[in-house]
Amino acid sequence: MKSQKIYKILVSILFIVAVFTAGCDSYDDEGSNANELRDQAERLTSSWNGDRILFDGVDVTLQDFENFTLEFREDGTWTAEDGAPAFGSQGTWEFAEGNTSRILMNGVPVDLFFTTGASQLTLRFVLQGSAIGRTKGTTGDYVIDLSPLP
Repeated sequence: MKSQKIYKILVSILFIVAVFTAGCDSYDDEGSNANELRDQAERLTSSWNGDRILFDGVDVTLQDFENFTLEFREDGTWTAEDGAPAFGSQGTWEFAEGNTSRILMNGVPVDLFFTTGASQLTLRFVLQGSAIGRTKGTTGDYVIDLSPLP
């Protein structure tokens, strides 16, 4: 009788430890993603110079984006200069569903690609008749290579 009580107590303790351990693993994963999002936001929040802009595979840097700059701010806003026809002058950004390699700029999905050390950022997105932060834009596939402004 006594050994059955001890057995039940040990099983209960093991069950409780298993539940708490599983809960801790889940919490650590969420914390890890939060840390990754914070780190990615720190890399992104800066002022960037448009080095090369491709529209449907054609370099349009000198035609439409010669002085293009883009600034991402910590408060979830962005500003752009000389960004037409792809960008308006300002808007909002956020990570898309906790994904560190995709943001939403005014609701438009934009893929992010950093090179080592965040010295180069590439944005890739497709516009369908409207621009980011504008009512009209040019439909097509954009790839924008950016470098940090000094």
